[in-house]
Parts: sequence; C-alpha cells; structure tokens
Amino acid sequence: MSIEKANQLLDPSDKQNVPKAVTLVQSLLQLKESSCISYPTVNRCRHTIVFMAEMMGHFMQPFITINMTLSEQVRSLATYTFLAAGVQVKHGTACLTGPLYADSQATVKNIIFTIARMAGDGP
Repeated sequence: MSIEKANQLLDPSDKQNVPKAVTLVQSLLQLKESSCISYPTVNRCRHTIVFMAEMMGHFMQPFITINMTLSEQVRSLATYTFLAAGVQVKHGTACLTGPLYADSQATVKNIIFTIARMAGDGP
C-alpha cells in the first residue's frame, strides 16, 4: 500500500466513512501474511497492529461476509466482545474509546438477544 493510500484511509477528518474503515481493516489484516522484518521493534509493532486488525475484523466480518452461517457470525461477534473486554481491562481507553467500546458491546449484545428471541418464536 502506498503512503498516500494509507493517509487517505487514516484521514482523521473523515471519522464516519465505513468503506474506508473496512478497507483499512482488510489492508491491515494483510500484514499477517507479509514477511517478517528482522527488527524486533518493527515485529512488535506489526504484531500489535495485526492483533487490533483481527479484533476489529471479528466485529466487521459478520456484516460483510455473506457466506458466514449464523453460528459463525455469532462466534465472530462473541470473539470480538471477549477480545475487546480484555483490551479494555488491560489498557483502558488507550486502545478503544469509552463510547466505541460501549457501543460495540451493546451492538453485539442486542444482535445476540434478538437472535435468541427469534429462535424462541419458532415452531
């Protein structure tokens, strides 16, 4: 990815651009497959970025991957909630802002409760 493209995806004046956010997470997930550099500091930064991308990917994938089963979607969302809770406990708002953490957790809770309610209404 070019520096210009990375700067466009990280544009702080455009915080609500969902397609840019999805592209950013997908691009960061590609770092996992790229070859490791022999510098420990760079590898540690890459590991941190890949972890965050994977965590956010667990939240994002059920909304953009049309061939996921319902079980896979719920498992992915649940994985996000546990990872986000662990990060929040360890790092506080240094990683996820309070509103982002609360809103994303509430979103997953509401999705899972709605699925459970709908499953209870079946034949």
